Amino acid sequence: MYYYSKQKKFFISSLCELVSILFRQSNIVWLAMILYYNIIDEYENERIIKSDSKEDGNKRKEKSNSNNDNDNDNFIFMVIIDVIRFIKVFFYALINFFFLIKRYFYYAMTGIGFLFFVYKNDGITLGDKTAHSFVLHFSQFLYFVMISAFFLIFDILFQLLIYYHKSKDQKCDIIKKLFSITFTTMISFGLSYYISKYYSYEHLYLISDNRHYVFYLWKYLYKRSTLLTYSYFPIYTIASYIIYNNLLSNSSTSSSSKNRLY
Repeated sequence: MYYYSKQKKFFISSLCELVSILFRQSNIVWLAMILYYNIIDEYENERIIKSDSKEDGNKRKEKSNSNNDNDNDNFIFMVIIDVIRFIKVFFYALINFFFLIKRYFYYAMTGIGFLFFVYKNDGITLGDKTAHSFVLHFSQFLYFVMISAFFLIFDILFQLLIYYHKSKDQKCDIIKKLFSITFTTMISFGLSYYISKYYSYEHLYLISDNRHYVFYLWKYLYKRSTLLTYSYFPIYTIASYIIYNNLLSNSSTSSSSKNRLY
């Protein structure tokens, strides 16, 4: 879906999305994600076109890169910038609503068709609705960052090896960065507690079927005690920052790898 979308083959992309929805209704989130990425591209293209001249645009780009070198060190600042950018893209989509509908007609038809299905089906799920109810299971984000960080373990070990060979002054700079995100860490702990307490759900199928490894993960790593569940908060925080840091260092907006924490 995403590949065809990047190739501007929106009909094939939306057709793949439609097929995926027939297999699993929650795949509609991929349609939302791909559409959002395309709207960002439209917003960025329009912003470039509106630049006064190519020379002015280059000056702004150089200034932006210069700011990134300084601002990327501040994790909170980067999060705020991302939120502001999202708000700008949201208002851009509202202002250019009909243009976007026309350009991404096939995505729009897929989305409208899905909404019609939800209306006629009286819900998003097929079959027994009592066993497949829609809930805001935000704890899935916590599980996701932990698993994702696990698969980054070799990159983490490599970066730690680089850190070991850094000079004393460079190590001190990294330690200062760690202290600079203390406030962000406190917020992360608070969010982890709130999500774990109010948005964790234990599905009946999860605790009744011991044929799957998830049954044992839940039984021994989460269900055993509340204290054990809360002990994962530091892991969630570190994992989230590792993922964000890797995405930042590999994004097109990052001028160099020196913006990484480690």
